[in-house]
This record gives sequence, C-alpha cells and structure tokens, in this order.
Amino acid sequence: MVRKTEKLLNNFQERVGALRKTGADMGDFDPLEVSGIAGTHMDDTLSFDVASWLTRRMPGKVEIAWDHYDPGRELGTQPESRTLRIPACALALANSRITRTRNWKPVRSVFYHNGPLINRSEVSLAEELAKRPPQLTKLSHRQGEAVIDTIREVMLVRYRELYGTTLGDPSSVVRADLGRGVSIYLWNLPPERRLPLRAYVTDLTLKNGVPSTTLKPSASANG
Repeated sequence: MVRKTEKLLNNFQERVGALRKTGADMGDFDPLEVSGIAGTHMDDTLSFDVASWLTRRMPGKVEIAWDHYDPGRELGTQPESRTLRIPACALALANSRITRTRNWKPVRSVFYHNGPLINRSEVSLAEELAKRPPQLTKLSHRQGEAVIDTIREVMLVRYRELYGTTLGDPSSVVRADLGRGVSIYLWNLPPERRLPLRAYVTDLTLKNGVPSTTLKPSASANG
C-alpha cells in the first residue's frame, strides 16, 4: 500500500496536466488548503532571503509576476524581520520534490499503527514531563542545511514564512527520535540574529518522513 501510494503521488502531476488541457479553472489549486500540488503554479510575495534561496533551489522555475505587482509591499511588515520583499514571485512547481505532493523523506522503517490512534484524554502531561528527556543528536552543518531546506520547502508551498525558518542556523540543528515514527528537529537563530533576552527556537516534526503541517515557532527565555 505504501509503494502504491508513493507511485500515485510521484505521478500526480500527470493528472493535473490532463486537467489543465481540458480548460478547467486552475485557480481551484490556489487556496492554502490545496496549494503546492505537483504540476501547479504558485504566486506569493517572498522575503528577499527566501526568494534568493528559491532561485538557487529551483533555477529557471521562478520569476517576478509583474502583472500582480502591488507597490508598497516591497518592505516587510513584521518588525522582527524588516526585510526587503519581492512582490508576487511566480513559481512553476512541475514535479519537484518541493511540492507538498512529493515532499517526504525516506525512512529506514515505517511505523504502522496496528491499533487506534492515541486520544488526548489518554495522555498525561505530568507523566510525560516526569520521563527522561529525549536524547538530542547534533547534526553536521551539511545535515542541518538539509533540514532547514526542508522546512523552507514545507512553508513555501503553504504560503508561510517565519523568521526562524528563513534565517535558521544550520550549525545548531539537533534531532530527537520519539518513537512511533516521529522525529523532531530543533534549531536556533545565528547569534547576530538573536534577541538579547529571548531565544527563538524553531522545530520541524516528521511522521514516517512526512512533514507535519502544524508549524509554529517556540520561544523561551535564556537561562
């Protein structure tokens, strides 16, 4: 079943292409809930850092959509970033691994649920906090770059961008394997990007190699 599913996903762009040939309204692929499907196009306003990264990641697939240019959006509105923004970058996703259709990572073994999922009522926060903390494995700089590339891809196709995913420090990435097919990656900002009193820690969660879509940063006070 896993192999069959992966084959369907890897060839899904053919279905999108066939739909386009019928003259269907491809705007149905624009909303957040379905954005980033293989074979579609996306328009989004990106920060200069992400736009630069994306043009290197997908050469020849990105252009500025001048028809959608909206003067005044060049400067970021988030006080923490204050970064130059590139208006309406048009991206041809084709059958890239960046798409949410194909953006999963190979795993050594797949965790199969042989029973119902755990309900929230079955989880005791006190018991979980009393357990030994998960072991953190430090990744190499190159491995850290691959993780941060992954989170940028996951965010990109969902029209999202966070300070910690755009400017994360690859040399700080650690991994925790929690069992049941779940792995969590954590990283910091580079020293020159950090606030004086708060540490900005960002995470990426994978289940059987598939990125979680409940993405959010976490902040904690420096000890």
